[in-house]
Amino acid sequence: MKRLLFYSIFTLFVAFQLSWAQVPRQLNYQGVLTDANGVIVPDGNYNVTLRIYSVPAGGTPIWEEAQLISASKGIFNVILGNIVPLDMPFDEQYWLGVSIGAGTELAPRITFTATPYSINSSNAELLNNFEANTTPTPNSLLPLNNEGKFPTSIVPQAKIDGVNGTSVINITGVTNTQILSLTITDTGTKDVFLTGEVVAETNAIQSSKRYEFTIRKGSVSGTILGKGWWRVTTSAAGFVAETISFSAIDKNVTGAETYYLVGSKYDSNAADAVVFISALNSIYFVK
Repeated sequence: MKRLLFYSIFTLFVAFQLSWAQVPRQLNYQGVLTDANGVIVPDGNYNVTLRIYSVPAGGTPIWEEAQLISASKGIFNVILGNIVPLDMPFDEQYWLGVSIGAGTELAPRITFTATPYSINSSNAELLNNFEANTTPTPNSLLPLNNEGKFPTSIVPQAKIDGVNGTSVINITGVTNTQILSLTITDTGTKDVFLTGEVVAETNAIQSSKRYEFTIRKGSVSGTILGKGWWRVTTSAAGFVAETISFSAIDKNVTGAETYYLVGSKYDSNAADAVVFISALNSIYFVK
C-alpha cells in the first residue's frame, strides 16, 4: 500500500448545558488523506490509530484509540474519545499522533491549539477540587439561589419578634408575676436569643432590698434562661425608679415555644413596686 499523508484541522465538540453535568469530553478531528505524491486516496474505509502525547516526539502516549474511518474525496471525520474517554485535564500542551493501518506513526505530530483546551472549562465547576452541587452535600460547593442567597438549609434564617407591655404590673410578693409573654411559632429547629427590659419604681425608704426579674421558658415558673436584679438603697422619701435590662439564650428549640418575662420580690420585706414600661424581644435563627 502507498504511504498516506494527511492534512488536518480540529474542532471542539461541546454541547453547552444548563445543569451541573460534566462538559462532554470529545474532540472532532477532520483530515485529508493523500498518497506520497499528494493524490487524494480513493473513497473507502481506513483503519486509523489516534494517540495523544505530552511530548512532540518519542515518549509514551497518554491516550490511544483505534477507529475505522470513512474517507470521501480524501476527507474523513473522526471523534476522538468516542471509544476511549479523553480523561486528561487539558491543562498542559498535548500533541496528536496518527497511524494509518499498520503503518508507522505519521510525523510530525499535530500540536493541539486553543480549542481543545476548552474541555478544561469543566473545571469551572470546581474550586480547589471541590465540585458544585445544587443540594447540600459534604465536601461540595453550594450555589446561591435565584435571590442571590444561600438556601435556608445551609444558612440559618434570622427572624425578629417582640412585644411591649401595655399594662402596669404590680410586684407585691415573692410569687412570680407575669409581665409579658412571647410565643415563637416556627416549626424548624432554632436558636433563640431573648432580651428583657423593665422600668420598675417604688416609693418606700428601703435598705438594700432586692427585686428579681427573669426570662423563663414554658411558664411563669419554668426554666430560668436569663435574670436581672434591682437593689434599692435609699434614705430619702420619694419615688425611686430604675431600668433593668438583661438577656437569655435558648438553643436548639424545636417547634413552638413560649417565653415569659417575670417579676417578683427577692426579699419578702421589700416595698411593693410597679413595672410601668416593659419589653420582651427575640432574634432567632431557623436552621
